[in-house]
Amino acid sequence: MIGFNLIWHRFSFAGLICLLAMLNGVSQELSRNIPVIIGNTDAAVQAIEKNDTVFLLTITFCHPLQVNGDCMGIMAIDRLGNPFWNQIIDSSPYLWLSPNGRTMDLRGDSLFLAGMIWKDSLYEVRMLCYLTDGDSLYHRDFSFSYTKQFFLRGAGLYGDEYILFGEIETEEGKFAFLWRFDLAFNLIAQHQYGDPDGVKNVVNLVSSEKGGFLLVYEEDLKGVFDQVVISRLDADFQVVDSFIGFPQERRGVYGLNVTETIDKGYLISWQKDVTYIYPHDTFPYPPAIYKLDSTFQLDWEVFFASKEVKELSKTFTHPDGGLVGVGVSDYWYHHDKTPPYPGPNAWFFRLEENGNVLWERALIDTTNAYGGRIWDGILDEESLILVGDLWTWNPTGQPFLDDPDVWFLTLDKDGCWNGDCGNYIVINTDTTTAIHPPVVGELLALQIYPNPTRAMVTLEWPKNAASANRMVRIYGVTGQLVLEQTLHAPRSVLSIQGYPPGTYFLQHIVDGAIIEVRSIILQP
Repeated sequence: MIGFNLIWHRFSFAGLICLLAMLNGVSQELSRNIPVIIGNTDAAVQAIEKNDTVFLLTITFCHPLQVNGDCMGIMAIDRLGNPFWNQIIDSSPYLWLSPNGRTMDLRGDSLFLAGMIWKDSLYEVRMLCYLTDGDSLYHRDFSFSYTKQFFLRGAGLYGDEYILFGEIETEEGKFAFLWRFDLAFNLIAQHQYGDPDGVKNVVNLVSSEKGGFLLVYEEDLKGVFDQVVISRLDADFQVVDSFIGFPQERRGVYGLNVTETIDKGYLISWQKDVTYIYPHDTFPYPPAIYKLDSTFQLDWEVFFASKEVKELSKTFTHPDGGLVGVGVSDYWYHHDKTPPYPGPNAWFFRLEENGNVLWERALIDTTNAYGGRIWDGILDEESLILVGDLWTWNPTGQPFLDDPDVWFLTLDKDGCWNGDCGNYIVINTDTTTAIHPPVVGELLALQIYPNPTRAMVTLEWPKNAASANRMVRIYGVTGQLVLEQTLHAPRSVLSIQGYPPGTYFLQHIVDGAIIEVRSIILQP
């Protein structure tokens, strides 16, 4: 194997204080920047926790004089963010090796991971196995034929196989692919899915509690629109049945994911095209969660519309049901609540299985940074662990001269940071400063009930708002206006009986401004 080892131990005074607090039974949430190679771009794209050790899959810009000069690596840290060891994996003389997704998995004391090697005329995949103490066991480079497109999107252990998945364009067409290897990285089988005329953008694979697997990917048919495809696969990876839906224009959403629900349905994490609902100053493709029943019929949907861009990196199940979602937004870029040159910030939420959003938070660390993104998150018995990249200031106090470090952020299970459970959290020298949302966001939300409904829906707003000029517009899923009503009282009852069952969107308009958009489900 070509590469080098960088083994280090770092234990700061702040880490000592945190350890003493933990020993005294005091919960301590952390935000740490961890360099992989000093002065170069570093990021953690995946985290796995075992026995209070967190293993990070990392990317570092290890060839700074090259346009494409990435290395991949593994880092083991303790719960305080202090590294035990760090392995940097270099593919020289080829100067681009990237996991390009979450490709790391753990079995016993062995870590499995994979990355793409970009060569002049072809791609190769490098698969590696490491012990949890940092020692390399074995690796293999796998070559394949392609024409124009190849992206490795993820990999993992499924039974006794290590499976790679992503999208590829061959002479036969454009497909989502699964490559199945044994644990010694010998090829078992190759599978391709989807319409060969449709460009595939993002692919994900999960095991099904019903047996077999769930494959989800984006497909762009003939450049017209993008759509989600969900396929149930049997134990031999053959398609049992599929769902195709949610067409829209925007492509390449990395947070695409599918999980199963206790009622044998599915939660799809993707995005929503709201260009027909919102004014031009709202980001038109917010993250969205879709609930499908066991027959792929839509039960409900939740989307996080706002002025700022929000991107969903990953969702994962919560032990009490529902989802936790993590990602990035540019809230402070729009609302200017930090020093100059604010960067992106962490964004995360908790969604119950019935679609109720328990909490949604944005967080930025200004201690020695001006922004950061979250790429992955895990929830263990102690806390919510988030990893990504933190955009650090250099000693002159100016941004952009130093590139990002790995960001290691912990929260409690309610998404709070050291007792701060606000919707907008600024970390400033291990303390937090409350940040309030814009005036529109501070208006009390419209109460809608019952929802779902079969005929009548009640709308309630505070009595002190009765003097405002208010109205509602209700749209169908294709954007057609089905009802427009002026509201004169704090409590109004509308009849929507007679419209086709399904999901509708209600605009709440106060003094000519749309202050919120809510979904209403009309049952048969």
